[in-house]
Amino acid sequence: MSQPNLLLIWTDEQRPDTLSAYGNTQTRTPNLDRLASVSTVFDHCICCSPVCTPSRGSILSGRWPHQHGALQNNIPLNPDCNTLAEYLGDDTRSSYLGKWHLGDEIYAQHGWQDWISFEDDYIRHYTAGRDRSDRSDYHHYLRETGFPCDAHGEFGPFFSREYTASLGEPHTKAAWLGRRAADEILARTTSDTPWAMSINFLEPHMPFFGPLNHHYNPDELEVPPIFNRIPEGPLPASYLNHCYEHAEKGYDGQDVTTEAGWRRLMANYYGLVEMIDNTVGTILQALEESGQAENTLIVFTSDHGEMMGSHRMLGKGVLYQQSIEVPLMIHLPGQTDSRRVSGTFSHIDLLPTLLDLMGKEVPADLPGSSRSDLCHTGGSLEEDVFLFWHAQRPERTDSIKGQQWRGIVSPEGWKYAVTPGEEIGLLFQLKEDPWEQQNRFLDPDLSALRQDLHRRLTEWMEQEQDPMRTTFAGIHIS
Repeated sequence: MSQPNLLLIWTDEQRPDTLSAYGNTQTRTPNLDRLASVSTVFDHCICCSPVCTPSRGSILSGRWPHQHGALQNNIPLNPDCNTLAEYLGDDTRSSYLGKWHLGDEIYAQHGWQDWISFEDDYIRHYTAGRDRSDRSDYHHYLRETGFPCDAHGEFGPFFSREYTASLGEPHTKAAWLGRRAADEILARTTSDTPWAMSINFLEPHMPFFGPLNHHYNPDELEVPPIFNRIPEGPLPASYLNHCYEHAEKGYDGQDVTTEAGWRRLMANYYGLVEMIDNTVGTILQALEESGQAENTLIVFTSDHGEMMGSHRMLGKGVLYQQSIEVPLMIHLPGQTDSRRVSGTFSHIDLLPTLLDLMGKEVPADLPGSSRSDLCHTGGSLEEDVFLFWHAQRPERTDSIKGQQWRGIVSPEGWKYAVTPGEEIGLLFQLKEDPWEQQNRFLDPDLSALRQDLHRRLTEWMEQEQDPMRTTFAGIHIS
């Protein structure tokens, strides 16, 4: 069998329960529903790190953040770190479309042969020598269509995210990206060269509004039991601070000091999810029309989740399930049935799995493992999975963003996470308490369990040569 094509579609900041494949009965996502019906759906996929840049680096390189170097947002991927395109080699036509967020945003790099960009928000982070007057392909599209730039910064005029989010759906980043992706797929129709295409949306990432805001009635939304509620039991001080931050200040001009405000924001978020689905439909239709669907591996996932009112939090950067869990569905060429994989899957295993499914050698030094067998059969995963969170703002000690956390999710359903900066960590029994309503970190009856989980965590840190391994090994766990 010849090497299949790869269509890797990923969103930004999408939690899995926005889709019917994960139990949502309200969002309108017919295209992703159809994809799920002929895919292997992973019940619990977690990202390597719940923030954009580190997670994206791990997905594309198959390495942990401390190994690929992009530990925080807006840090470039290590130039010597190979990505999916480089592992596939020159005999595969590789195309990268959309959000990169791993340095020098609009410039082709790391082995990707074709590059279509839509983000100008990271100009100030370009490396020395880049021309900061250059703009993305999407910027040029908007100018050619007649839209005036709404903002002018240090490096010249540009379109802000807020402005582009306010445009009619045909001119949004999502819709434009879908059309460009469809054109790229159709252009491959007559070629015998296998291709790999990574399509990266910004949505449903903030700003949490768009042209489909009013497709959902806030008052009718089904919300989880932790919506706008702080969990019981002692919590890390930084987590409590985060819970109260939006309740007191709101978010970016939007009122989330009340449940009605949270519901309005969630309704907007669902509108962005629906907009993504519309664009996925455009892409999959082009794949069918091109005659290449039967020989294309299709993957849908996201870089990290979104709290969206759960535990009275917004955004990501915490180790609650809503922040670390993402959708993952993998459609094998010719697959006609739906399969499920239970247990916890880590994004660290995604790159090895894709290389294996494409008939490529999986480098022996990658920390993850191929799970291609489960894509074919479904089944269950029964292994420890690890979590990595690096300080976003090291100068701050009163915030989650000024800390480093490491965590483990065990096959028995325990999630344990600690940081040197807090006396209280996290300990939840996910099988009994899937919404993480009761933190059992200080439960005196679970002392032996905490010590065992901490041992397993620090052994993994030692194995992966985590620079923080000595510090975490020195944490006293009673």
